[in-house]
Parts: sequence; structure tokens; C-alpha cells
Amino acid sequence: MNTFNRIAMLLFSLVALVFGVVALLLVSGLITPSNVGQNRVLLNALNSFAHLGSETATTVIIVSALIAIIGLIVFMLELSPGRRKPSDLVVKEDGLGKVTIKRTSIRDLVRYEASSMPEVIDAQPVANAGPTGLHVQVQAELSPDTNAVKVAEALQERIQQSIQRHTGLQTAEIQVVTQIEPLKHNGKRRVR
Repeated sequence: MNTFNRIAMLLFSLVALVFGVVALLLVSGLITPSNVGQNRVLLNALNSFAHLGSETATTVIIVSALIAIIGLIVFMLELSPGRRKPSDLVVKEDGLGKVTIKRTSIRDLVRYEASSMPEVIDAQPVANAGPTGLHVQVQAELSPDTNAVKVAEALQERIQQSIQRHTGLQTAEIQVVTQIEPLKHNGKRRVR
């Protein structure tokens, strides 16, 4: 989410929280409208909350409490840093420093290996680092006249060797999900 959206959500959640708490306090009688503000328009609106019947007051208390809780939850979620995947994978770290490789480079390397196989029409890789090594998942679109099992095994082997040779990273798992391309395409797409 971009910065503008985060700021807008923070402000929205803060307004919802304040509105919910003020409405809750007004309806329960813990504060009076004059405690909240001196503006005539605001006083008229707040007076309507302060002088509700018992049935309506119960409904307003429940709705106000829900608005305040939702505002608080959204506010806390927007302030929390969240879980973000690091964009770089550590290849080597020693006394001289750290050597990293972009996660997108691993995906590009996998796509390059897939493109060198004539049976593979398109490949969509995802790479994630785990405690035991690199986990790669490739969704490969194959031409209809191929043996999917043999192509997937060959692709796994190529990916494993290429990642080891070019990055030095160990692969813990390489999953290849194959799909035979439908014949309705006008021209063959190729992995680029």
C-alpha cells in the first residue's frame, strides 16, 4: 500500500475511533455535549446523542462500540510494520561483508532456463528462501505434443544446476506445475 493510502487509512481509523468513543460517552451520560465542543452546529448534533430513548440508546451504544473497536483495529494494523519478504537473498556473508542477489534475478534465471527448452512455452516462477535452502515453484505451460513428466524432470534438473552454478545457493525444493497449452492460441508464446 502506498504512503498516501496508509495516511488516509490512519486518519479514517482515528476519526472512527474518536467518533465511536465520544458517541459512547455521550449516550452513556459520562460526558455532556458542552464538554466536547462549543460550536452551535456540533452542539445540536451532540445533543441528539445525549437525549436518546433507552431502546435507541442501546443500539447506538452497540454501534458506537463497534465503530470504536474497528477504528482501533485498523489504526493498529496500519501502524504495524507487517511482514514483508526481503527482496534480496544472501549468497555469502563473511568478514568482508555481504553478497546478495535480487529475488527477481532468481526468477529471471529460472525463466531463462525454461526458455532454453523448446517444449516450454511459458514459465511463471516464484522463489522463496527457507531455512534449508531455496524453494522454487514454476508454473510451466507446455506444448501439447510433449511428455509433461519428462519435461518437468528435465526442467527441475536444469533449474537446480543453474542456480547452484550461478549463485552458489542450495535449492531445497523445486516444484514444477505443468499445464498443456490449449490449441486455441494463434501464435506460440515463448518464455522471454
